Amino acid sequence: MFADLYDGLAARGWAVTSPGAPELADETGWLSRLIGTAVADRRRVVRTLARGVRRARAEYRAASLASAWFRHIDLLLREPWDVVLASPGHLPIGATRLITSSHPRVVVLNMVVLQRELGHARWLGALRTIARLAYGSSLHRDVMRPVDVQALRAVACPSTVWRDEAVAAGVPAEACRVIPLGVPMPDTVTPRQALGSPARLLWAARLSPEKGLHLFLAALPLVLRERAVTLTAIALEGAAGYRESITQQIAALGLSEVVRLQPPMPRPDLLRAFDEYDLLLFHSVFGEPVAQVMLHAAAAGIPVVGPASDRLESVLNADTASCYADTTPERMAEAVLTALADDERRGARAARLRDVVRDGHSFERTIDEFDALLTAVAAAPRSG
Repeated sequence: MFADLYDGLAARGWAVTSPGAPELADETGWLSRLIGTAVADRRRVVRTLARGVRRARAEYRAASLASAWFRHIDLLLREPWDVVLASPGHLPIGATRLITSSHPRVVVLNMVVLQRELGHARWLGALRTIARLAYGSSLHRDVMRPVDVQALRAVACPSTVWRDEAVAAGVPAEACRVIPLGVPMPDTVTPRQALGSPARLLWAARLSPEKGLHLFLAALPLVLRERAVTLTAIALEGAAGYRESITQQIAALGLSEVVRLQPPMPRPDLLRAFDEYDLLLFHSVFGEPVAQVMLHAAAAGIPVVGPASDRLESVLNADTASCYADTTPERMAEAVLTALADDERRGARAARLRDVVRDGHSFERTIDEFDALLTAVAAAPRSG
């Protein structure tokens, strides 16, 4: 999302700076995600006592790293930014609190972790108490502390569903602004090639449980009973330990010759890569299943397999995608096989999905609305 957004805002005259994190020694690989996965995947923390102890140690090492990262943010916020875009989806828990309390003009993006913070405030308090015992005064004041909702002045929600869920989590309704995700539409769509054997499946997302790669892997043996396929997973690092569990699952299911894990690639290369695949496998745990990579794929004309939704706003339905009603291996395999079985219907759904994305997720509209929101926020007084 952010590369598209930054490019669009730059075209409107905004000078967009995306400061990197400081160079910190990080033997656990936590710098990009730090504490957030503890909330996202808490059930996995306590599967066994030994794993729980190892995970807890990683959490508290992460707390130490987060403190250094927060001090870096403290320094950055002393510069005269006109407005700050905060995306808690990729920040340590507590960073949104730090930013919104330190700068008067903040637009918060990416509601997922923000809602987790608010929904698990008591649990975070316990983690912080333990981390405080471990690190004492070296622990930054905001590490593992959820955002103060009264400090939220502008929250960009990608849909009315997200807005409603944000308000239910405690975000002030008057702070929420619905701005749908938007993607540039290619002028032309490469005609889809006839299905070969094996059919080529693509999954592209962050490696975290809510993106559902493990669910598709569980369904894959059932698909292979009926049809030869390969699955390429273009995987951005995400939840700690998830890559290891995926690797183990591939081996346990005997899928090593079928599934290929690839590192992330630059956005232009990913957009070109869509033409090399027959289906995008997409999963979301949220009420309105939508994500930037899915919108990009739809704009490029690639057919999508994804979760069914009863939301009227959802872009995925029986007319636009091959949908599964639940995440059992049988239902997910059925959705994949249904999509592969009928060339005409698969093409019609992909065309309809592209129309829906063009009409409801216009990149120009997204940039117009962010431009207006940032202009309004930047004009707000510095005090209060």
